[in-house]
Amino acid sequence: MYNWLAKSCFYLGAKIRNPSLIQQYKLLKTTEFASIKTLKELQLTRLKELLVFAGKHSPYYSDIFTKTGFNPTTVNSAQDID
Repeated sequence: MYNWLAKSCFYLGAKIRNPSLIQQYKLLKTTEFASIKTLKELQLTRLKELLVFAGKHSPYYSDIFTKTGFNPTTVNSAQDID
C-alpha cells in the first residue's frame, strides 16, 4: 500500500517539478544492459547534438567555433574535440 503511494507521489512530483525526469529515467532503463559499442555510439550522437546546439544558440561557442574553424557536424569521435 505505502509503496504504491510513494511511487505515485514521486511521479506526480516529478511531473510537476521536472517533466523530463521520467523520460530520462526511461531512456536510462533502455540502455541499462546495452553493449559498450551501443553506449559509445549513443554518447557520440549526444555529443554531436550538444555541440550543434551550443554552436547555434550560444554566441560564445558560435564565436569560438568560427574562430577555430570547428564544425561540430564533422565530429566522428570524442578525440576530435581534443
